[in-house]
Amino acid sequence: MILSDGTGTEWTQLKGVVVDPSGTDTSRTISFGVRDNYRALDTLVTLPALSDIMPSLVDTNTHRYIYLHTTWITDRLLRAAGRYATPAPSAYCFSSVTFQGSTWPERGDCLTSVKQEPDASGQAYPNWRKTSYGMAVHNVTATYAPFSWSGLDLTFNRPMEITQEIVDLDGGSTFLRVRVGSGDLAIGHAAGTVYARYYPSSGSPVDLVSATKGNATRVAVRYSRSGSTLTAQLRFRNADGTLSTISTGTATIKSGDLSGVVTQIWANGTDAQGAFQAGYPTIEWGPLSSTPSAVINASMSGRNSLTGLPTQVNGNVLDLLNDLADAEFAQWWIDELDVLQWWDRGLLASRGTVGTLTGADHVKELSWSHSAESARRRVHVKYRDPMVTMRWRTNLTLWQNSGDTLEAGDTSEVFVNVPSDEIWLGVDLDPIRYSANTPNYYVINRGIKSVYGGIAVNDTGGERVTNSIIPSVRRVTDDTFVFEHTVTNLQSGEQAALELPGEYETDTALWQRNRGERLPILRGKRRIVFMDDVATSSIRGDSAAPDFTHDPGWWIQSATYAGQTADYAAASLTQPRPTIDGLDVMPALALQVGDRVRAVMPDRTELDITGVVTSNRLRVDLAAGTMTQSIGLMPTTVISLARTWNDFGAARAGETWSDFGADRAGDTWTDFGNTPLG
Repeated sequence: MILSDGTGTEWTQLKGVVVDPSGTDTSRTISFGVRDNYRALDTLVTLPALSDIMPSLVDTNTHRYIYLHTTWITDRLLRAAGRYATPAPSAYCFSSVTFQGSTWPERGDCLTSVKQEPDASGQAYPNWRKTSYGMAVHNVTATYAPFSWSGLDLTFNRPMEITQEIVDLDGGSTFLRVRVGSGDLAIGHAAGTVYARYYPSSGSPVDLVSATKGNATRVAVRYSRSGSTLTAQLRFRNADGTLSTISTGTATIKSGDLSGVVTQIWANGTDAQGAFQAGYPTIEWGPLSSTPSAVINASMSGRNSLTGLPTQVNGNVLDLLNDLADAEFAQWWIDELDVLQWWDRGLLASRGTVGTLTGADHVKELSWSHSAESARRRVHVKYRDPMVTMRWRTNLTLWQNSGDTLEAGDTSEVFVNVPSDEIWLGVDLDPIRYSANTPNYYVINRGIKSVYGGIAVNDTGGERVTNSIIPSVRRVTDDTFVFEHTVTNLQSGEQAALELPGEYETDTALWQRNRGERLPILRGKRRIVFMDDVATSSIRGDSAAPDFTHDPGWWIQSATYAGQTADYAAASLTQPRPTIDGLDVMPALALQVGDRVRAVMPDRTELDITGVVTSNRLRVDLAAGTMTQSIGLMPTTVISLARTWNDFGAARAGETWSDFGADRAGDTWTDFGNTPLG
């Protein structure tokens, strides 16, 4: 809905969808409703189980240090509902990584992730940088495998675009390289400059074209080939949303280079890197032209991060966003331009004011309350303390069956469910089969990898290795796995036992410590077990007041952040504060939710209130030509304008009561109240 102030100036108050229109031909009137765009967030999302340290995809002495700022979860939830702080993946995008507090990809698989160069923190995690749209990674080397499906040909036989957000650098450089066969196509960032570069399979890299960033916020390079000629077109998206002119350069492709398929994407450098995607878009410069529909205003001090993200299967986006905001005391809403605004706690209160409302000119009515009973003695924050067990190899036993016996022709299914207070990662779903032809005793004897299968046992207890037990395993979700065993032919009087043999003579290659072990055994690399814990605020109020308990569940997993959250809440809750229930004002159409305003009303309440607009209600009667506006205001500071006895003493310093009496002779108490210092 567009409202005008009558002078030609217009403000957008809401973007939505017209619903349920109706009307008559006699009155020539139409009635309709408007549905806002919050409804689109009422959708489902599935998120995998993750950890800030993900185990390697192979058994090796390294991990994938992806980190898990909750900003990344916020961004992932918004993207699942069609809200994008950075461009949505194009139709034929094979790699997309937002770097919004984690190096985990949106499309593709993370192969490696670690800090590029050691620094004072001594941690293997990369660093992070605040940006205008959220967060960016800093000092990282991370590799990704491309996302592929049957309809996507990864061969470089048509134009490829690499698009990346531009973020401020500290003087270092960063590189984003796409490996095609035996050569790389890249975007490079250095101080003030972006360039398109080709890395041949041997020899020195070739810069095809470069351009000065200026005020650009995003860059794209479009690569194409014709025979042995490689062409790069470089283009910016400027701060005002316009696209720059195209800069073009060419190079000669080394024989045999760039002729295969995309195999790897590598982001590295000692400086900051913004969100990127690479693919074969059907619309030229499509991602470059994308307009954000969300902005994440992230705080870089006291940020919340998780050790583990439990699997979310068909979770509701709206519910998860609200749960996260409630856990962290963050605020979010969809503004008048249909851009979803997310603000980490404390940031709204630190914004500058957009204007001042006065009792004489703007405020028509103010309803408020100030109850001493609203104060609390202290704040408790419950949180889930993660206990982590981690392995380099796949030798962490996550689950073991109690052992089953089956008859010939039987099929059994055993469901394995991850406990609700645990996360399992690096789960091995390619087990070693124990049978008459066991392929690898090395891993079985050393307790590496999952194991399934079993032996045949006759009615006298005699054991025999057999190939008659056909096992399989499948993943249902990250929290549920199913082992299936089918028994074919057995000898007379035998049963199939899902276990390893207990007798040495049955299998002399099996180590003693493994004899009689029940099967199947499910192993992995990382287990997180959550324990209940609580942090209490260091800020205290009235000892007679009740306590306040905040229970965000698994959204807080650190004693440090839980303590910070407790102190943040206690700073407000331990002192009784006024609550503004409603502020009726003369229509100020430019006022929006999230604005910080000042209300000065010396003639009404003797208060100077600064706060954040939390609601904005407009009522318009077009027939009567009237409009009313009421806003909700969350006070951040309240200053009394009333005169105190200290003010009176300072104004009358050196005078006696006789002097005061002579000066105010003939005044009433009402006169004194109006001008107490006069």
